[in-house]
Amino acid sequence: TIQSGNYRRTLWLDKQGRVIGSARIVPEALPVHDSAALLAALSTQVPPSLLNQVPVGAWRVDLSNVDAPEYTAVLAEYGGVLRGIERKLVLHGKKLSAKPLQWEISWRNRVILKHEEEQKPSGSMTPIKIATITFIALLSISCLVMVGVFIVRLRKKAVSLSVVVISAMVASLYATMTALNQTMSILEIALVGLGTVIFYGFFMVGLPAAGLLSLTRETFAEKFYTLMRLLRDPHRSFYVGRSIGQGIASGAIYTAFVCVLLFVLHSVHAESLLHHAVFNELYYKMTITGQSSLFLFVSNVLFLPFFVVVLNLAAPTLVYRFVQRVMERRWALLLTLVVSIIFTVLYEAVKTDSLMYAAVYGTAEAVAGLAVFIYADVLALILFAVTTKILLSSLVFAAYPILAGILGVMYVGLIGFAIVAYRSEPETISEEEYKPQFVVEKEEQHRLHQELAAAKAVQQRLLPASLPSVESVEICAMCVPAYEVGGDYYDFFPLDEHRLGVLIGDVSGKGISAAFYITLAKGVIVSQVRQQGTPSEVLHRVNSLLYGVMERGKFVSMIYGIFNTKTREFAFANAGHNPALLRKASGETRMIPSRGMAIGLDKGSRFEAAVQTATVQLASGDTVMLYTDGVTEAMNGGMEEYGDERMLDIARKPAATVDGLVTSLLADVRTFVGKAPQHDDITVVALKAL
Repeated sequence: TIQSGNYRRTLWLDKQGRVIGSARIVPEALPVHDSAALLAALSTQVPPSLLNQVPVGAWRVDLSNVDAPEYTAVLAEYGGVLRGIERKLVLHGKKLSAKPLQWEISWRNRVILKHEEEQKPSGSMTPIKIATITFIALLSISCLVMVGVFIVRLRKKAVSLSVVVISAMVASLYATMTALNQTMSILEIALVGLGTVIFYGFFMVGLPAAGLLSLTRETFAEKFYTLMRLLRDPHRSFYVGRSIGQGIASGAIYTAFVCVLLFVLHSVHAESLLHHAVFNELYYKMTITGQSSLFLFVSNVLFLPFFVVVLNLAAPTLVYRFVQRVMERRWALLLTLVVSIIFTVLYEAVKTDSLMYAAVYGTAEAVAGLAVFIYADVLALILFAVTTKILLSSLVFAAYPILAGILGVMYVGLIGFAIVAYRSEPETISEEEYKPQFVVEKEEQHRLHQELAAAKAVQQRLLPASLPSVESVEICAMCVPAYEVGGDYYDFFPLDEHRLGVLIGDVSGKGISAAFYITLAKGVIVSQVRQQGTPSEVLHRVNSLLYGVMERGKFVSMIYGIFNTKTREFAFANAGHNPALLRKASGETRMIPSRGMAIGLDKGSRFEAAVQTATVQLASGDTVMLYTDGVTEAMNGGMEEYGDERMLDIARKPAATVDGLVTSLLADVRTFVGKAPQHDDITVVALKAL
């Protein structure tokens, strides 16, 4: 622009320095009421070579505002792939002031889109705006959920930090290169780069992508085999070669189909193909106006396929993980397709002003991408997305022949590599080659949980299904294992009309090992209890049988007693177990002293000398309580044991029934322990003489 007093002249130049428009101020009025004279006045600055290109009768005049008249003529309207693009010559006048009288006359040689004047008012709520708002809301919610998934799975080492870094870098490159395409200072560029890496790259792309990939690898582990095989002799893998071929072929076929579809459908504006299928306005800016941006183009080529892959992984992962268990496979596939189409159409709606384009292009992309993922694998899906975007941007490569040549050579080499790999014999695939370690560990934990559940069910059947109903005695028994299975055991054996055998036992240790030994002990005990003999004689025989099969260092503490309902006499033998507790009807409570040695510690003579029968005479209302050390050794958060004294204090309190006594004791133990974990099995058996 040249300014000197009231004189001002402006020239518009293209990148090559050619004049494509000019404007100047004139100090006289324009003949707005004489069309021919007005056209002549506005044409004074236009190069004759350009005026000669205007066809006869092509001028269109707009005199709706006499202070701003305008003439427009179409010089060229492009066909083929450029359909929807036209070149116009625009002559314009504008009254600047009346005193002094000043008019500005200008002309522009413009390349524009045919439908740009049809844009909706910015304030109206169009279907595109609704779709855009919906997509942004869903994207925000999905990002938050996937970040939560990442945080939870990070503690379990079930996510890949390398995926976070790679995804964040690709996203940051795209955002930064887009920003660099604008006019910015060095400081602004640095701040934008830092912000995109931290907030956009990691929190909006990297962490959610890693969370989604973790769920996808767990749900479709077999789909990642070819990706894993790329790290180990890929040229000898039949399946790698097949996957590469499937990805490139499907991308090429899909691109051709989309181009034909968009050009055939008259309801879809042609500029949608240029504006959006080819990286928004990239083709228009680079090829038509000459504004080149290699970095922006490359970042689009890298990032947009990444987004396509993410969209095509999200729908099947979510549906198959949370819905497939309750519906048939065909309905799960249909729901997956619907969800994928919704996601992709909403995503395309963000990039376009044509809802028809978003619906058509988004549906085609969702169907094609989902089909590649389901019937091929992730490697094929990645190559499908990359191939599609490169082919759709082939017009842009006209500005970068070297880059086009490099990509061409790369694809020729990739296809040759695929042919070599495909000619190999199909390899045998094992789960270890594609299943991630965290999935293996999770499945192992699930298997162990099922086995423990089965063991728990078996052990529960070892305990009496119901308490015996015996005249003149009230019975209560409760067992609370510390884990799924435990080492505590109790049982009752009606011996005859007046005698009831009572047994309580505790195997050293906890868990599976203890449960195994208590199962072994039960079989031996049952076989020996049925024979005649005192409680000590029964335990002698049990010890003799178990000593030979038990691991050294393992032992079983046990009390076996016989209650005579006719005489109210309780005869028992203690094999290294906690002493029995006697509560008199008067409330007096004490431990019953007895000698003993645990089963499995000695083969015979020492055990027989230590384990002898003791007798206690009960009166009406007296109670004998047997218990395991899980009661007295229960610990609270301060590592303090419950102890005998607290148990005796609870036993002294009045209780109407023996059930009330046992329930009060267990409740007091739970209160004492608080939030501390239970470390040992707790078992209590009580008999009250009536």
